[in-house]
Amino acid sequence: MDPLQVDIRLPRRDFVVDLTISLGRETLALVGPSGSGKTSVLRTIAGLERPATAHVILNGRPLTDTDHRVDVPVESRRIGYVFQDYALFPHLDVRHNIAFGARGAVDDLMDRFRIAHLSAARPSRLSGGERQRVALARALACDPELLLLDEPLSALDAQTRPIVASELAELVRGLDIPVIMVTHDFLEAALLADRVGVMDRGELKQIGTAHELLTHPADGFIASFTGANVLPGTASPDTGTDLTLVVLEDGTRIHSTDRASGPVDVIVYPWEIALDSAPPGGSMLNSVTGTVMSVVSVANRVRVQVGPLIAEITAASAEAMDIRVGRTMTASFKAAGTRVNARTPGGRAVTGPPV
Repeated sequence: MDPLQVDIRLPRRDFVVDLTISLGRETLALVGPSGSGKTSVLRTIAGLERPATAHVILNGRPLTDTDHRVDVPVESRRIGYVFQDYALFPHLDVRHNIAFGARGAVDDLMDRFRIAHLSAARPSRLSGGERQRVALARALACDPELLLLDEPLSALDAQTRPIVASELAELVRGLDIPVIMVTHDFLEAALLADRVGVMDRGELKQIGTAHELLTHPADGFIASFTGANVLPGTASPDTGTDLTLVVLEDGTRIHSTDRASGPVDVIVYPWEIALDSAPPGGSMLNSVTGTVMSVVSVANRVRVQVGPLIAEITAASAEAMDIRVGRTMTASFKAAGTRVNARTPGGRAVTGPPV
């Protein structure tokens, strides 16, 4: 049996968090929009929420069992919890923050997280990355059987985040306990977690490796969280070919090698899209011509929005093609790289990844 078994039902204001998971000595990331119930799951496991129905079993020990009125106190659960704002005690220095509730040697943890030189510093004097290291050290000081991370990178600035993300990835890989983190960023989840679960309005929509969610998203909502462009349309067999024809809501015609019929979501990833100043030829190539709406640099890549699509190209290519807002460009992508999913009745409308 896996070390962690969770089965909870927790009413929220306008939906119910209803989730069942089993977790080994691995890291699970729960991703989803704000207000989807991710943090409520962590708080319920930690004993900070009182659910209507719940069974939480850690290493064979029931922590919460509403059927038998079991509710182990928070301080007795052997769970490390890193809060989104780190929740350090402002009146205590680094050493005493970590020592609060510690079971092991504080000095060893301070050396491990490279914060020994900050021993006498108060949290207000620390950088974002330093505060996170202190919060992680404090969470591990109780020798936890489970680690919970709530948006562990959200409080960091854009320059610090990649560095701390790499450090955190190395840390969680070295832990021999279950780890659950929540985030709204799929790329962070893919970097840090062995498995990723996508939540919406309290429901776990799909769970799998990052690769599985990228290549086989269950619906357009999940595809949008993995970074895909998602365009609604209507599919039918394309006469005279082995392709599926999808007519988008604006009348644009798209082809796919996937078989589908009726209302669908067209799914294409930004890195599958090429840009040019003129439409290319070829029956196996889709193209959408439109005005460049935005150009955003991300590291050595550039994200370009052309009409409803967002393409991701190299900075060198963007400069060579003189891509700028207001120009007319054509976004092209192969029919073989165009996924088509049946549209879920009542599903959310999604139009593409964030630029």
